[in-house]
Amino acid sequence: MKTAQIKMFESIAILAIFFILILFGFVFYTRVQQSTYKVESEERTILKAIDISQKVLFFPELQCSGDAIIESDCIDLLKLEAAKSIINDNPGDYFNILGFSNIHVTEIYPKEINYSLYNFQKEVNNGQTSTQFPISLFDARTKDYYFGILYVDIYR
Repeated sequence: MKTAQIKMFESIAILAIFFILILFGFVFYTRVQQSTYKVESEERTILKAIDISQKVLFFPELQCSGDAIIESDCIDLLKLEAAKSIINDNPGDYFNILGFSNIHVTEIYPKEINYSLYNFQKEVNNGQTSTQFPISLFDARTKDYYFGILYVDIYR
């Protein structure tokens, strides 16, 4: 009788240890998956910000063009002023391209001027990811180039 009770206790103890190990494995697996999901989500958001900034840089409404040559990473200041009013008057037309984001251009040199191009925020903000791209700003009136930064903030 005692040997049967001892063997039954051993079996119950082994099963308890087995289920505890399975529980620890499951907890570890879910924590790893959560951290992986967060990293992948952040990477997707950054890639989306880069994609949107590339789309903005290739908008015909903004591109520098002189002598029928389109310059890369350059925004015409006159076109920027005109596009700013067009985009702000019709944000729904640009929502499919730009989504929930805030896009603005800052002239850094020779004077600091901020141009807000697009701002469409979510009602519930779960954070944002910001990216910055150096660009050249062309003033067609004076034929001068200035240094600027394109800021793209993506809302999650």
